[in-house]
Amino acid sequence: ISHRDIRAENILITLNETAKLANFMLDIYSFFNYDQRSEVYSFGILLWEIAEERIPHQGNNDIGDIIDKVRNKMYREPFSENNQMPEEFKQLEIEAVHHDPDFRPKITKMFEVLNNCFKKYSQFRPKRADNIDAYALPDLESFKYMTLTDAAMQHRLYNRHGKLAGDLKTAYKCFEAYANLGNTGGTANRNQIKAKYYKAYYISKEFVESPPNKDKIVAELFKEVADNEANEFPEAKVRYGDCLYHGK
Repeated sequence: ISHRDIRAENILITLNETAKLANFMLDIYSFFNYDQRSEVYSFGILLWEIAEERIPHQGNNDIGDIIDKVRNKMYREPFSENNQMPEEFKQLEIEAVHHDPDFRPKITKMFEVLNNCFKKYSQFRPKRADNIDAYALPDLESFKYMTLTDAAMQHRLYNRHGKLAGDLKTAYKCFEAYANLGNTGGTANRNQIKAKYYKAYYISKEFVESPPNKDKIVAELFKEVADNEANEFPEAKVRYGDCLYHGK
């Protein structure tokens, strides 16, 4: 059985720090030569994202250029010089994304290497507090385990009659849950920034019932997204500027 879409957004972490795959929605693509070696490649990319805390090819939106680099020029994103992941971890990632599928390790081998890394280096992990606040994680069931990617598409879904067909209510619950994680302190992560942008967008477009102090909430959310160094939503600057222009 292949998942066919292994990536960060489709992995959920439980309170006990157990990773679980989600979003088993893709069907079999008969025109793709997809097998377990493809899953290994995807897993390798995920390991790189975990190590670097960012997505590959960040800042390059030219899909054709990325495909050419990866497929034809055999380019792979390197680890940064100050990356502190174990060498065994880095080597595993390099092997997993090898351009020749036959040279990629078996998934069982990957788990073995990762397990050994955990045993070897877990003594250096900071101890986790026993009294974890369950409310520090989103209530996934409340928004039907919808991923942020799927939620962000809901207001763009129309039926053949041109009528909006997306589940805006569930999508907003997803945005609100992830956006509220930022209230627990610390720097907002990528998912929180994305959720805050769309939460503000949904409120401003009146896709959902307007909360009290609507204008203030929208302005504050767009400002936080606009100020984020990653600048993944540059349009947030325009929307925040519009809020200021209209005295919101």
